[in-house]
Amino acid sequence: MKAANPVSTPWWVVAGQAGVGCVVVGLAWLLFGGVIARSVLCGVLAVVLPAALFVRSLTSKFSKSSPGSAVISFFVWELVKILVTLGMLFAAHRWVTDLSWPAMLAGLAITLKVYWLALAFKRRRQLVRLS
Repeated sequence: MKAANPVSTPWWVVAGQAGVGCVVVGLAWLLFGGVIARSVLCGVLAVVLPAALFVRSLTSKFSKSSPGSAVISFFVWELVKILVTLGMLFAAHRWVTDLSWPAMLAGLAITLKVYWLALAFKRRRQLVRLS
């Protein structure tokens, strides 16, 4: 028998971010060229890599050992995610010559919006399942 509220894995959100990021980088490459595409890629990676690190930490055995350690693990790894994101954004000018900050921030913003899409699709699936 199926559970009424199945547990969904956060990895599909990270995969969705990576997929949307690939599409955005590809479009930037086609429309604007290599420098802009590399700048957008820096923004995408500044979201996807820390998110993957965060999800990996949340799915570890330590974070599931007790409710207290789960809460502490969540906050510590959220801080690590934010610091890694900021570090990647500030280091981007060393990775890409002639970095376009607006393009990088556009890649970051578009990739971050995948969270909202994931919530919308999850809610839609639940509504369809109920009817």
